[in-house]
Amino acid sequence: MVGRAAPSAPKIRLNFLRWCGGNDILQRMKNMREMSFVLSVAALAIVCQGMAAVPSLKGSAEPAGAMGLKVRPLASAQAVPAPTPEAKRYGWKRGSESGEVTHHDVREIWLLHERGCQWKDRKGNKLTLATVSSLCPEFEYDHEERAKIEAAIKEGTAAFKEPTNEQLAKWASQFTGKQIASDAISSFAASRVLEAKLVDFGGGARCAAFFKSKDGAWRYAEFLFAQEAKERDAQRLMKQFLSGVVVDKTKSAAGSVVTEGKWTTMKVPGYIFKTDLPPSQRGAFLKDTSRYMVAMQAAYRRYVPPQRKLGDSTIRVFADKADYDAYAKDTTGEDNTRSIGLWNPSREELLILNQGKDVAERRETMKIMRHEAFHQYLFYATGNGNHAMWFNEGHACFFENVMYSPKKNTVRFYEDLKDRRAGAVAEDPEKYANLVPKILYMNRAAFYGGTLQAVNDKYTAAWAATYFLEKGAPSFEEFAAYRNVLPTYLKETAAGKSWEEATKIAWEGLEAGFPAAFMKFWNKRAGARNYEPPEPKAK
Repeated sequence: MVGRAAPSAPKIRLNFLRWCGGNDILQRMKNMREMSFVLSVAALAIVCQGMAAVPSLKGSAEPAGAMGLKVRPLASAQAVPAPTPEAKRYGWKRGSESGEVTHHDVREIWLLHERGCQWKDRKGNKLTLATVSSLCPEFEYDHEERAKIEAAIKEGTAAFKEPTNEQLAKWASQFTGKQIASDAISSFAASRVLEAKLVDFGGGARCAAFFKSKDGAWRYAEFLFAQEAKERDAQRLMKQFLSGVVVDKTKSAAGSVVTEGKWTTMKVPGYIFKTDLPPSQRGAFLKDTSRYMVAMQAAYRRYVPPQRKLGDSTIRVFADKADYDAYAKDTTGEDNTRSIGLWNPSREELLILNQGKDVAERRETMKIMRHEAFHQYLFYATGNGNHAMWFNEGHACFFENVMYSPKKNTVRFYEDLKDRRAGAVAEDPEKYANLVPKILYMNRAAFYGGTLQAVNDKYTAAWAATYFLEKGAPSFEEFAAYRNVLPTYLKETAAGKSWEEATKIAWEGLEAGFPAAFMKFWNKRAGARNYEPPEPKAK
């Protein structure tokens, strides 16, 4: 009886609840138990929210750019390219003398010198690797000439072979922008490196360490977590990273071609190419494009002789539109989602979106590059970033169509009636002849204003004017009056005149007669197509 009575009690209670209409009550009790479980899990998640698991590393090491190391970066991470440093140009005048000087942010140049590689994974975790070779030099002002900054960095490197904890703390403060005391630097046990020192930032969102690799050089590694992590987990990750550091003795670690994650940099005379194209396309693209653009720069020089010594021109080619848009916005501060190529004078960098890998798409990529690279060339050749739109865009469009000779590595302009500009003029030459005088004094806003068709018409008119001035005027005696337009414009801007003043002087007495002169040229232009200007005299 006792043995049977004990299990019967719950049944009586359940029957009583059902008799009271308790099916609803039973369901509520069940729901309450489920809710209690959910709330317990949620509470646990809230408690653990500030202690997220640290990210993992890739299973195998890969070259860390030109640092001479192989390391294990974050799993599922992509290399983040270092932006080209911003340049600021200032004019100066001393008595009858005047000129222009380019200054850079001192810390930005130093950061570029010290920074090795950076990776970012899908969750926002970052790994930064840097060379610890000098402290940021100090000048009277935050901006200075790049040559002076680099000379000061070189001088500081000689005195930074075996840095003290005080020097490492100052370096970390300069590199991160956070104040670090010398007592925040402490010894850290790690394998595969000669020495390691942990940096205490006082929080779980960052874990950093200085380490001396087996080649004797000091480096800096920093994990910046998307969410705070437990200190012991972060330090365990740092030990895993340091245990995978290997000195890279291969030639590719410090040559003219350097790979940093998915980004590859190649240097040739006059150009620095950077691209994240996949390995299957990268090698051939860099080889062919670098040679081609050297030939293009020779053509730019013939038509627009440089007024000053040219520096290296940086061209960054993107494989993905989203990456192109993000980088363009970060470095220009503007939304450039409608563009597929742009010249950023503040960074002195040309950005190009690759159009694809088949023949037609590669041709389109090079066409965009030729156009934008002229803007870049004009900036370096004249030291002037504010030229007349008719001159700047006219020449950029002029160089869109060229014939390339791989054997001679030379290019020549050619007229392609299938091209939208030549084709449009061929269809209605009078329209564009009459439009040229109207665009001569248009500033940037006016030139790009209006409908898309109106903007395209202005580009085409600028192309037509350039075609006439570069080919027609030198080829036919009846157009001899126009032969000095381009040289005069360049001479006057070089002398300090604004583009408006230079345009007025160059075109004086010629604007009204241009439409008629152009119509004559267009009907007999076959005799001018083969004209090529002579090589500029070496300065």
